[in-house]
Amino acid sequence: MRRLLTATLLVITALSVLVSGQTRSARADRNKRAEEEIKKLERQWLVEPYFTSEMTAYDRIVADDFTITQSNGKVLNKAEKRANIIADHITDPSSPFRIGESTVRVYGKAAVSVGYLIEEKSTVRFTNTYVKRDGRWQVVASQLNRIRQQ
Repeated sequence: MRRLLTATLLVITALSVLVSGQTRSARADRNKRAEEEIKKLERQWLVEPYFTSEMTAYDRIVADDFTITQSNGKVLNKAEKRANIIADHITDPSSPFRIGESTVRVYGKAAVSVGYLIEEKSTVRFTNTYVKRDGRWQVVASQLNRIRQQ
């Protein structure tokens, strides 16, 4: 009887470790997919509209309650940032305006992306906060900090 009880406990322990490992693995897979999706979304709302003036992706990705603190300290809402993008249209397709190195950390239904925007004459550090709403990621806040050129 004692052996049966010990064997049962060993099986239960092994199964719980296996299930726990699968849960961690599934969570890691979900987080990896979310990280890749958010990096794609960042290009769609943060860079591409400047070249195309196409704002459909911007309107979908940027939340209605979005705020961005620009590197000069000015805080803009979604509509104000949208107007700036249209006004600052980039006509030179070889412009160096692009996202540099970035990382995304996922915290359940929230994520934070940190990286660099490489511009023609400077580099800007960004921190973007995303929330998953109705099954899709939306950016709700952004902070830009200009890095001085040497």
